Amino acid sequence: MARKIVSFPLHRQLTLAFLVGITVIVLLLSAVLDLSVRHDFHRYLSERQQTAFAQIAAALSAAFIHGESPDAAVLSGVGHQAAMDGFLITVYDNQGRALWDNRAVFEEMQRMMGPMMGATSTAPMPMGSEDAVRDIPRATLPIQVGNTQVGSVRFTLPGTASMSATDAAFLKGLQRALVAAAVIGLLLAWGVGRFLGGRLSRPLEQLTQTAQKLAGGTFGGRLVLPQGAPQEMQALTESFNRLSEALQKQETLRRALFSDVTHELRTPVSTLKSHLEAIQDGVFEPTPERIETLRQQVERLGRLVEDLGRLQQAEASAFTMRHAPVVLGPMIEEVCMQLEPIAEEKDIALSCVVEQPLVQVLGDRDRLVQVLVNLLQNALQFTPAGGSVRVSLTTEKRAETAGHGTGWAVLSVSDTGPGIAAEALPHIFERFYRAPCTRQQGEGHGIGLAVARALVESHGGQMDVESRKGEGSRFIVRLPLWQEETKA
Repeated sequence: MARKIVSFPLHRQLTLAFLVGITVIVLLLSAVLDLSVRHDFHRYLSERQQTAFAQIAAALSAAFIHGESPDAAVLSGVGHQAAMDGFLITVYDNQGRALWDNRAVFEEMQRMMGPMMGATSTAPMPMGSEDAVRDIPRATLPIQVGNTQVGSVRFTLPGTASMSATDAAFLKGLQRALVAAAVIGLLLAWGVGRFLGGRLSRPLEQLTQTAQKLAGGTFGGRLVLPQGAPQEMQALTESFNRLSEALQKQETLRRALFSDVTHELRTPVSTLKSHLEAIQDGVFEPTPERIETLRQQVERLGRLVEDLGRLQQAEASAFTMRHAPVVLGPMIEEVCMQLEPIAEEKDIALSCVVEQPLVQVLGDRDRLVQVLVNLLQNALQFTPAGGSVRVSLTTEKRAETAGHGTGWAVLSVSDTGPGIAAEALPHIFERFYRAPCTRQQGEGHGIGLAVARALVESHGGQMDVESRKGEGSRFIVRLPLWQEETKA
């Protein structure tokens, strides 16, 4: 049985990851700081003790100024001060005999200070025997009067403590402060992690909800991020909004296409059905005129099917290409001759201006002919009687030099038709798009220019349009030049 993996929301994962990371850092820093504080504090205590030992030894020398027998008053005063500092001292003569110690003073002081220190006291253990202090480090210093040693003093830190109660309390306070700082740091880390997690996850949740709406067929939804959002999130949101707008646009075009295709199918099918039923019932005679009407309707259906087939090829990049060097001049003249009868029938002046007839490009000649025929048919269709259509071929340099040649072959088709409205220009090459004037005339399916541009781009070229309402249009095709010396 497969083990189910538990998944948590993103904001919880981010908060947990942030908290774990900060916890590890805080623990490491706390350990390092604790070790450092302990080391430095013990070094400070050691230095302070050595100074105190030297001061006590110097003070004891005053007890031996008047002879070998020490002054009891001096010993008592020095012993009391040493007890307050937490030291047990024993005075010896030069033969190593113990002369005096402050044990009684020390134990009495410990009994008096115990209740005041309370539970936090780290006061030394009571001194009951030598065994209680035998493992505690000791220091022994000479007692000198002038340059003569008159005895020695031994210092003992009683019990198991290596420091006085005050020093131990101070160190304990530092440790508590470190613990408190660590706890505060963890709480802050939790709060910051929760804030950042929510700030990152909320836009993603909105994105998920909007994407689900897109999947359900609701297009056009937009995401709005709060100010200060991460750049990556802003880029993702902008990309998603563009995708949503593109899908909305394509959905609008798709519905328009279905409406147009339904209309295009309904009219010829209805005409064919009514005429055939009338002929079958004997209402109409199958005269050549009626048969011609039926043939035109069939051709209309055939053109629609061909347009849809070309669009399918363009979307699937399924064009069959046979690349070879193509001389554009003769090709353009050939296409102009083929369409010249249509131009004459519509009283339109069709002209070809080929400045460099031997310009070559690498491509599929039939596909390039298809592009030029589409542009010329559109120009002839929308140019009124008495107008003109002009085809020209020139060359121009281009910035990039990679590819076949160092420039462009520029083929342009200009007309004196009604032109294209400014708001329609950005969409003119989109599939299924038809300008308002085209839709009113019931011409085309918004497929031809999309296919033509796809063919040009498959040759490494570009297709653009220049137009103003009422001033005609100019479609420009740029193809990479092909030169014999660049074949290698």
